[in-house]
Amino acid sequence: MNAQHIAENESFVDDIFQKPPSHGVQTKLKLDFQPWHKPRKQYVRKKQWIGEIEKLVNKLRDSTSLKYLSLPGKSMIDVRCVHRWCMEKKINLKYLGYNDPNDPTDPSDAELNLSVAELALREYIDKNSEVVTDRFEKIGDRNSLAYRKMIEAGPFDVINIDLCNGIAKPIPLNEQDDYYNAIYEMIQFQKTHRNEPWLLFITTRTDEQNVSVGASWKLYESIEGNAQKFESFRKLLLENLKIQCSPVTDPSVRSKKYMGMQYRNLVSLGFGKWLLGLLFNGQPKWRLQMLDSVEYTINHRNISPDMISLAFECSMIIEPPNDNIRFTNNTFENRQLSEEIYALDLIGNVNSIKDIDVTLAGDQVLLQILIEESATLMSDARFDGEAYKKWAASL
Repeated sequence: MNAQHIAENESFVDDIFQKPPSHGVQTKLKLDFQPWHKPRKQYVRKKQWIGEIEKLVNKLRDSTSLKYLSLPGKSMIDVRCVHRWCMEKKINLKYLGYNDPNDPTDPSDAELNLSVAELALREYIDKNSEVVTDRFEKIGDRNSLAYRKMIEAGPFDVINIDLCNGIAKPIPLNEQDDYYNAIYEMIQFQKTHRNEPWLLFITTRTDEQNVSVGASWKLYESIEGNAQKFESFRKLLLENLKIQCSPVTDPSVRSKKYMGMQYRNLVSLGFGKWLLGLLFNGQPKWRLQMLDSVEYTINHRNISPDMISLAFECSMIIEPPNDNIRFTNNTFENRQLSEEIYALDLIGNVNSIKDIDVTLAGDQVLLQILIEESATLMSDARFDGEAYKKWAASL
C-alpha cells in the first residue's frame, strides 16, 4: 500500500464517519485517551466485528435491520462504529446497551446521555434503542431490570461483551455477581427464541492476575472432560496447545503451573468449550464455531498477550429425518454432528489466534490507516481528533 491508498482510505472514512452534531452547544473536546482507545482496537472493530457482521447479514432473512447488544461505555464507540456501517448499508440498527450505574468516571451519566442523544438524531437508528443503567451481570437475575430489558429487546443478531478486565474475575466465584450466570441466561434465551445464526463477541483478560483460581480450574475441568472421553481431543490438545490433561482429582494437576501461552490456551479453549456445552447440550442443539480471533498485550510485564477478543458464530443444528427402512430416497447419512467434532475445531481455532501487536508492528501503513479511522471515530465522540493522532503515533 502507498500514500495514494492511505489518502483513498482517509477519504472513505470521512464519507462514512460524519462530524458529530453540535446541538447548538459549544463542547470542549476531550483529551482523556485510555488504553482501549489505542489504534489496535480499530483493528478489532473493523476486521473482526464489522467483518463478521457483514458476513452474518448476508445469511439472514431480513437484511434490513440489525439487533445489537453491547456494553458500550459512556462514549459508545462500538455502537457508533456499527451504526456507521449500518448507515452505509442502509440497515436499521436497534441496540441495547448496559452501563454500570456506579461508573466513577461519569457519575451523573452526563456523557452517556449526550452520546445516546447524539445517536438518536441519526438515520438508521431504531427509536426503541436504549442504554440501560444496570450492569450486564444482572442479566443472571431473572427478577432484574437487566434481564427484563434483554427479553423485551431480543433476540439479537449480535452480542458484544467487551470487557476491560475479565469474565473470570480474580475473586472467589461464590463472591461474584458474575458474568457466567448472565451468559448462561443470555444463551438460553437466544437458543429458545431464535432459529437463525447469530454472533457472539467476547473481549476479556486471559492472564493469571485477572482470572480467579477457581474459575481457571473450572475451565480446566471442561477441557479435561473432553480429553477423558475422546482420545482424538486429548492428542490434538497436547500436539497443538501443549496442554496435557490428567484427572483434576489428581493433586499433581492443581500444583502444575501453566504460564504464558499455555495459560492463555487453557483459558481460551476452556471458555470456548464451556460455551459449546451450553449451546450443544439440551434442546434445541446449536453449533458453536470460533471465527478469526485476536489477542494483544495490556500488561507488558506478562510474558505473552493477556487480552483476547474472541468471535463465535452460533447456528442451530437441523438434521433431516432418517428413513431407515428406505421407503424414500432421502436417507440421511450420519455426519457425526457431535460435540467431539466441534471441540476438535476449537483447538485448531485457538491455535490460530493472531497477535495484532505483532501484525501492526510489521505494517506501518496499516497502522496509520487505523490511526486515521480511530481519530475520526473519536472525533465523533467529542474527543480531539488531532490530539488523538499525536497520542496514538507516540505509543
